[in-house]
Amino acid sequence: MNKALVKSKLAEINEAWHGLQLNVMEKSWTIGKALIAIKAELPEGEKWQDWCEANLHLSYGHVSRFLAIGALPKKPELPTFAANAKQLPDLSIEKLALAAGRVKKGISQDLAISEMLFPPAPKLPKFAADDEPTVKQATVVVPEVKTKKDAKKYMTRPLALDVIGIVSDKEEVDVFVNRTSLEILFDGLMEKHKDDKARMKALVAAKLVLL
Repeated sequence: MNKALVKSKLAEINEAWHGLQLNVMEKSWTIGKALIAIKAELPEGEKWQDWCEANLHLSYGHVSRFLAIGALPKKPELPTFAANAKQLPDLSIEKLALAAGRVKKGISQDLAISEMLFPPAPKLPKFAADDEPTVKQATVVVPEVKTKKDAKKYMTRPLALDVIGIVSDKEEVDVFVNRTSLEILFDGLMEKHKDDKARMKALVAAKLVLL
């Protein structure tokens, strides 16, 4: 075994991986800043979503995430300790947008990005409804509701969390830790399932219960 070669290639791989993560952060921020500038220049009355769908090669859901990232006060960077981290988690545009949402609520940018990559164990409050049995189901049928009071007649907090698990990707569920990230998650899911009336009704009810 050529130990010198292995050591050299390991360094090459790790350096490239960190560079890839940095590139995702920098390019996402650059795209977001450009979108913000374009949006400010559009004529009054022109629909932003229509313009995006006609001119951009990315989904409107991604546009919303890039706008959030572009609103960050400075270019996002990896935390200093991450340079020596044994394993750096996958960085996605969705996770970076969640961090940007926390910054908008007053969390420091460096802390938000650090916790996005290396999240602390969440300390969730206990709710009385958490003791109720959770019903797993592939299809959620919920009447159309418009108020929290109405929503809670049909949906407990555990069931509301199940709704999110049913209509979203597991990775998205794993990263939400607070109200801000839940709001971003709901916005993305409602955009993704806007043509599915059954899921939209369930999402509206779940949002009223959880937020």
